[in-house]
Amino acid sequence: MKNRLSRRTLLRGAGLAGICVGLPILEAMLNDNGMLAHPARAAAAPPLNLLTFFLPNGVNTKDWWPLTEGPGYSMSRCLEPLSHLKSEFILLQHLNKDEAFRNEQIDNDAHQRGHASFTTGGGLAGASTVEFASVDQVAAKALGGDTKFRSLSAALTGVRSPPNQSDHISWSDGKTFSAAESDPLILFNRVFGAAGSGGSATQPLAQYKKSIFDYLLTDVQDLKNRVGASDRATLDQFVGSVRDVEKQLEPAHLDVSCGAPAGINPLLGGACPPFDNGKGGYSNERARLLIWLQVTAVACGLTRFGSFMLGGRASKRQFTWLGIPNADDGHHGISHDVSPTGLEHQSLIVIDEIKQFAYMLDLMQGIQQGGQSLLYNSVVFFANECGEGAAHDYSSTPVILAGRAGGQLKTGQHIVYANATPYSNVFVSILQMLGMNVTTFGVNGNAPLSRLLA
Repeated sequence: MKNRLSRRTLLRGAGLAGICVGLPILEAMLNDNGMLAHPARAAAAPPLNLLTFFLPNGVNTKDWWPLTEGPGYSMSRCLEPLSHLKSEFILLQHLNKDEAFRNEQIDNDAHQRGHASFTTGGGLAGASTVEFASVDQVAAKALGGDTKFRSLSAALTGVRSPPNQSDHISWSDGKTFSAAESDPLILFNRVFGAAGSGGSATQPLAQYKKSIFDYLLTDVQDLKNRVGASDRATLDQFVGSVRDVEKQLEPAHLDVSCGAPAGINPLLGGACPPFDNGKGGYSNERARLLIWLQVTAVACGLTRFGSFMLGGRASKRQFTWLGIPNADDGHHGISHDVSPTGLEHQSLIVIDEIKQFAYMLDLMQGIQQGGQSLLYNSVVFFANECGEGAAHDYSSTPVILAGRAGGQLKTGQHIVYANATPYSNVFVSILQMLGMNVTTFGVNGNAPLSRLLA
């Protein structure tokens, strides 16, 4: 008879406080139908997960939107990094984010409104507040109570003092943002720290003299003796991946010069500021560490909900490694340059950003859960802040739905909706796919989107 493991099986170092490692779904956690075993019932499908992914400042629309629609559309230039994943997402066109214009008198900065309306269904409410909770937090509040983290937010960008709406994309209510972790070392400590520790950086696991798995050798070997060959291979792959990330977090592997992005840049602070206008603090290597940790937390059942913010209007991120010279106001300044050179720079930036999104999807696609992938069992909502950046155009905000939602989504298509289709209708669809009984969302979401379901 198959040796069953609980989905909540953890690795804990004997006699060593502070280490508590969740595991990816193993075959030994599944019943004979390939579903998660559960003490109260014979079979239960893996719970669905929701992640959101935000890009700022708009796109060069001529390089973003494909010329054709339907399942046979040709990939556009900006979407090319996703071409190998075409069957795993839906591109949505003509979703009108009209709620971004609500309460314009509070702040005339269109980007403040663009960030505030990313997944909240509303606009600004005050100097540093929004009208409603974001969709990830709505779902987490209803469905995320049985995991270590109700939700887990990460962001490459820094937070100004005082913060405002363009520093955050996840809101537990209109007045309270869900703080996004921007330091990979601290996030590592949270993911692999003891339950209830809060992921304190005062005792960072990555600063132990050995890998955390050196302290867990007995537990790992015992577990490998209890599972089959496939699970042993999965465990070896998981341990190897964590070791790789640990090495990248070691001071010896960090560039502490505060120079241009090269390798893993200053993650531990030191003489360098945490965020340095596009240098080490905003490197793609740093972004991928954060993405890996967030996806690992989902794969290990530590959370089902999260948000990732790759940039913000105020981050002033530069892209010198793409051959783009430093610009006043960084990415935001570039997004307002409509000369041929400026538009080309905008496309190069978006292509580079889409590569980071593709990295997240590739990670999720590569994690198997009883014959399906983590991506199959998830919904990943992606959107840019607006369409054409220079015009702050919200009439056709770029949106991608990735993952299969457990087989519910009809992926592999480009859907062009009628003009003025409410952007927030996509959140009605997402919450319904997660199993929530909702028919509206925010001020404009009044029905689920058509043509999404398989």
